[in-house]
Amino acid sequence: MQIKHLLMAMAVVGMGYPSTGQITEAWVSPEVDYSKNGVMIAADAEGNSLAVSDIFHGDIYITKRDPSGNILWATGYDNTTPSQWEQAAWVTTDINNDVIVTGFTNTGFGSEHYAYQMVLMKFNGEDGALMWRVTDNAGSAKRGRVVMTDASGNIYVGGEFNAFNTTYYELGSMQLWKYSPAGTQLWTITTNLAGATMAGPLATMRFTPEGHILFAGAAPLGSSVTGGRATTDGTLLWTHNFPGYGMTDIDADNAGNTFILYTYGFGAFADINPGIKKLNASGTVIWDHNYDFGTSDIGRKILADNAGGAFVTGYSSQLAGMPYVDWITFRVNSSGDTLWSDRYDAHTNNDEWPWMMVRDNSNNIYITGQGGPWPGYFWLSLTQTVTLKYTAEGIREWTGLHDTYSNAGMALCLYNDNVLYVQGLGYDLVIRYDLPAIVTCDAPSGLFTNNITTTKARLNWTLEPGAVQYEVWYKRTTAVNWKKKFVPGVNNKLNLKNLLCNTDYVWKIRTVCDTVGVDEKSDFSPDQFFTMLVCREAMDEVENDGLMVYPNPAVASITMDAGSSMIAEIRVYNSQGAIVVSYDGPDINSIDLDVQVLPIGLYVIHCRTTDNIWLNKEFLIIR
Repeated sequence: MQIKHLLMAMAVVGMGYPSTGQITEAWVSPEVDYSKNGVMIAADAEGNSLAVSDIFHGDIYITKRDPSGNILWATGYDNTTPSQWEQAAWVTTDINNDVIVTGFTNTGFGSEHYAYQMVLMKFNGEDGALMWRVTDNAGSAKRGRVVMTDASGNIYVGGEFNAFNTTYYELGSMQLWKYSPAGTQLWTITTNLAGATMAGPLATMRFTPEGHILFAGAAPLGSSVTGGRATTDGTLLWTHNFPGYGMTDIDADNAGNTFILYTYGFGAFADINPGIKKLNASGTVIWDHNYDFGTSDIGRKILADNAGGAFVTGYSSQLAGMPYVDWITFRVNSSGDTLWSDRYDAHTNNDEWPWMMVRDNSNNIYITGQGGPWPGYFWLSLTQTVTLKYTAEGIREWTGLHDTYSNAGMALCLYNDNVLYVQGLGYDLVIRYDLPAIVTCDAPSGLFTNNITTTKARLNWTLEPGAVQYEVWYKRTTAVNWKKKFVPGVNNKLNLKNLLCNTDYVWKIRTVCDTVGVDEKSDFSPDQFFTMLVCREAMDEVENDGLMVYPNPAVASITMDAGSSMIAEIRVYNSQGAIVVSYDGPDINSIDLDVQVLPIGLYVIHCRTTDNIWLNKEFLIIR
């Protein structure tokens, strides 16, 4: 049914706190009814926000707002069965900007309510009219938890069957569904590769960059759960069972690797820590680490970064004081090592709890949840909606606080790198944050190395517009750790000193540009390689060892004569360390080399005899 606009659509500019480290709200749009509890938010291709909420023990409710915060339509769905009430779980849009919602119906009330059937609905994006509704309770009670759509408009639902409740937990076995754009069921998955029921309930489901489906289950009572990867035609690629408290989130990087966030530890709550498994595309575990931040810590959300690592947010028992929890956020590299961590503790008298996290293309992350305290009120245990932004380096760049309508942030989505929508719990609140414009930097081009000697080399690149500085990393090719140098943005070269002769080096560079006082960085350039000239002492020995190179200087050709030695391999290097001439047998003691196509300059011959002795000689080409 179409709901009339018995709503309060507000566009409040400047709400929030314009002090350093915080961001202002572009607009705030709440409902008039506090009983509408926000659940999930999405944005369509035109920048409109779609918020789905629950009317307590009532109906599923959807609101569409334009980019300025004006309500375009609002609609709810009542299944008309008096003994059932509907609960929303997820909202998304499809290729036509139509709105897809999943959830389930319950019977009973309070802690004694019971799941009845999975619900999937499609609403017209233009006016909110219901296009179709399908349900599934075949064989057992079922729930829908997450819904996604592909580029063809097909719909994928993750949830569970054999759904039941205890006093505190919702339990069940995982099930995946695929539906056509018209609502026809195409397939379901209920068993793992061994044919056993997939333990759940479902904690999360999402697409990988190549279009596979990742899914993971949670086990609030400590039983084994299932996680895995499937194709969009319903073929399972791999599944794993996880003992203990199960998984809380799953994501994949651009290289096809999967990150699984799970709860590590058994028994007393104080023994619990977040764990991460990194798996390759075939499901083989690459590494498995757990992380301890001094108290009991539980991971809630994980997102792969664009460098082979991942971001994690969750909650951690307070280090001191009353037994509440704080936000804990950290980042790991491609090997699972912790790069940074941050504890958000602005509220010592209540729990601070993150609910959802998203990442932008520059590796910044945004997290929303509950925090506090609610300012200006004597009841210090009240919380407010809190949204944080972290840079890739772990800097908490700003904190968005909202204390008027909602006491917790439930969901958020990025429309683009400049617009962030946040949904609050109370009043089905929607907030728009206009993010500071991100100055994008390109990695420098035109890279080359010259002026190579036995101990020095010059690195060169072209200037990039908007560069504040350049970040240059270099190391010996066999070394593990990189050395880092910064070069002002007006310079396009760097002289390296104290290098090792006759040694291979690699370097790369990225641009650092400035966004309102915050450094943004480009991706790194491709690796560049160069080789230092052979040690001067070695050359002197070679000259006395019978290797002759003539004529020197040369114009068109040179002759190499090793005397009584036999030459098996020859490499000729230019002053940039690049190989310009090579020879790999058969064994000889004298050879003529054509150098007429080489530019004038200094060259080094590096040859290996059949006795595995390296002989070296410098020569000069002139014209």
